[in-house]
Amino acid sequence: MKNIVIGSANFNQYYGLKKFKFNQDVLKNTIKLAKQNKIHYLDTAFEYNLNKKLLNNINFKNFKLISKVRLPKKNINTFLKNLENKILLELKLFKLKRYEAILFHNTKDLLSINGNLFLRTLSKLKRKKIIKNIGISIYEPRELVKSLKVFKPDIVQLPISIFDQRFIKNKWINKLKKKNIKIQARSIFLNGLVLKKINQLNNFKYSKEFKPLLIKYNIWCKQNNFSQLDLAISFIKNIKEIDLITIGFDNKSQLQEILVALNKKIEINFDNFNIVNRNITDPRKWE
Repeated sequence: MKNIVIGSANFNQYYGLKKFKFNQDVLKNTIKLAKQNKIHYLDTAFEYNLNKKLLNNINFKNFKLISKVRLPKKNINTFLKNLENKILLELKLFKLKRYEAILFHNTKDLLSINGNLFLRTLSKLKRKKIIKNIGISIYEPRELVKSLKVFKPDIVQLPISIFDQRFIKNKWINKLKKKNIKIQARSIFLNGLVLKKINQLNNFKYSKEFKPLLIKYNIWCKQNNFSQLDLAISFIKNIKEIDLITIGFDNKSQLQEILVALNKKIEINFDNFNIVNRNITDPRKWE
């Protein structure tokens, strides 16, 4: 089975379509269930504000931590000078010895005038074995093209879902695998829209062009007796090049449903669900 990664954006802040934030007791029990099912990867970012109180309440010992970091708008040299101490402090809070990976949260930082210094700083931490892998988190193929001209990442985190198959269709998944670069899939539920029923769609913000496609998808799933969750999970599982799958959930029950779906296998033609129009599938462009 592919490695499952828990997304932590809603652990300590409101996030997603319905701006959900975890109750800490519920989160504690949910993480316990994840451990019982041998899920030991956590995806986070420095700006997610996973504070000391939260980390003292929940035991992440033995987790493999993947985190994203971006440059500040000011005092960049000071930030990079203090980055090692900041990372060591974060590791201490998590009770871990090193990061599985640190990713450039925004590839513009890598390509900026300070990009080389940023990369050298992370490379130094990798040599010290404070970081195991250095990677990038991207939205678009063009970000990947530009980044690969600067360095070869150990891991690339990219958006992919049953509706957003760009990185498959343009063969980038295959190209990355041939370069021995690990691939971490994120946004597999497309902010949860992949899982929403027709009567729930009016409650969320998304592209106006998306609604008729979501309704059509809902009807197809119902007519063919498929769970939307099962389809979303099976689509990702069928991509052999993917090493890590990032999942998000709001409670223990949702995690249990995802775990059940991970053990199912559905063989259909997923090409029919691909949406080419990026204005529809990119949450940054939803009005």
